[in-house]
Amino acid sequence: MRTLFPLILGLSLLACDDDKKPEKTPAIAPTTVAVVPPAASPALSASAAPTAKAEKKPIVCPDGPNVVTDDPVMDGQLHIKLSKKPGETIKLSELANVKSLDLTQSKKLATLDGCLIPKMTGLKHIFIGPGEYDDLSPIANLVHLETVRAAASKVADLKPLEKLTMLDRLDLGRTPVRDLEIVGKLVNLTELQLDNTQVSDLSPLANCKKLEKLFLKNTMIVDINALRDLKNLKLLDIGGTQVVDVSPLGNLTSHGLKITSK
Repeated sequence: MRTLFPLILGLSLLACDDDKKPEKTPAIAPTTVAVVPPAASPALSASAAPTAKAEKKPIVCPDGPNVVTDDPVMDGQLHIKLSKKPGETIKLSELANVKSLDLTQSKKLATLDGCLIPKMTGLKHIFIGPGEYDDLSPIANLVHLETVRAAASKVADLKPLEKLTMLDRLDLGRTPVRDLEIVGKLVNLTELQLDNTQVSDLSPLANCKKLEKLFLKNTMIVDINALRDLKNLKLLDIGGTQVVDVSPLGNLTSHGLKITSK
């Protein structure tokens, strides 16, 4: 019996040591578990986003008076818009003359060019293609913008749009957008695309009196009462939502508002 007791004690100590080892990597188990249920995937993505954003480095622009870009779509657009021959040098000072920019052909755009786009101070229309970009800061001071398309992106923060009060058309469809507080300050909007977003509260849009077309398909809205005084509204798409009562807009429908719910 005396011989067995030390043996049992030794095995117990080894077992204790084995139990302590997993404590060094506790993050592995939660990560693995979180990925399994479908409902946990958005949370995982959301937690990853801030980490990536924190690692972004300050923008460092190339020295010199000329445009430098390795994006063939951007390069092609600038040569077309400024009537330049392919390969011809473009000066940074000429970017102020660009009125329209179409980046929809850029493949999986990761970021907006923070060196060139802010210098396009005369820009009125920008069409950005689908991509992983989540920051609209490069257009924040382009106060002459009338059209912004940033659909199918990771954009959720609309603060960079706050000064763009001349905006007439805004497309944020298929983005993680939830809060429309900033959009409510864009009082010159006539067309707003919010299909397939997480929007649930329309109250900020009560300030957008010039709205004519509003697309809310597959959003989280259940109440459209906030739109009752938008007398210029001509088209409202609420397909795929939980809205069942459209009577608050009865006065608008009698004056030509078309509501689609398919």
